[in-house]
Amino acid sequence: MNRVLTKWIQIFRPLLSLAVYHALRLGQKPDNCFAQTLQLVISPTFTSSNVPRSTRDIEHAFRLDQALVIDVETIKSSFAPAQQAFDKAYEQTHEERARNPNAIGFPVITILVPTESTMRQVPVGLEKLEIPWDALWEESLRRHINSGNPRL
Repeated sequence: MNRVLTKWIQIFRPLLSLAVYHALRLGQKPDNCFAQTLQLVISPTFTSSNVPRSTRDIEHAFRLDQALVIDVETIKSSFAPAQQAFDKAYEQTHEERARNPNAIGFPVITILVPTESTMRQVPVGLEKLEIPWDALWEESLRRHINSGNPRL
């Protein structure tokens, strides 16, 4: 399960980065990366007897059940190990902003797989994008994940 989830995150990282950009409205409020996280609740589409191995199969390995913008403090208070991931992302954000005036920083995406009792914090490095806010970001994310299509 961990190998599949890690590979799935790698494959979908560009799409997840765009989703967190829109979900947290980072184009308008870059400091939201300090206060909010995009929480994705996903379910595996496979069982232990048919673990996906190929990239194509891993693209189809999960279904998006929920996408929520939640307060970082909620995650940190309910799951103590998350503190370290958020602290590191905040430190990286301050360092990157000092180096690069176009940097938004490292917002964190929290990925939950409840059926496997698994939680991951995934920091994504972002710069300011010259794109309008997409109010349909969640619908687009769901469509891409549920169809196994990581391409933007």
